[in-house]
Amino acid sequence: SPSDSYFEYLLKVWIQGGYREQRYFEMFRDVVKHVDKSFVAKSHLGDTMVVEIVADKHVYKMDHFTCFFPAVLIIAAQCA
Repeated sequence: SPSDSYFEYLLKVWIQGGYREQRYFEMFRDVVKHVDKSFVAKSHLGDTMVVEIVADKHVYKMDHFTCFFPAVLIIAAQCA
């Protein structure tokens, strides 16, 4: 997923810049809000997960983005 690097690098730039360039964290937060609104869904078993959307349908699979997204959120929460 090409977008995974974008949101990860927004957070990395903010951290590596000594937390001074707040616009990168704000952009990261906007991406997270969009992911939460558009890509978080419950499976038929009731599990909450980040999904892909293909042809307007949720695809429940673990790829790079869905595997690393929770860890990036934890890093952001610890740094914010």
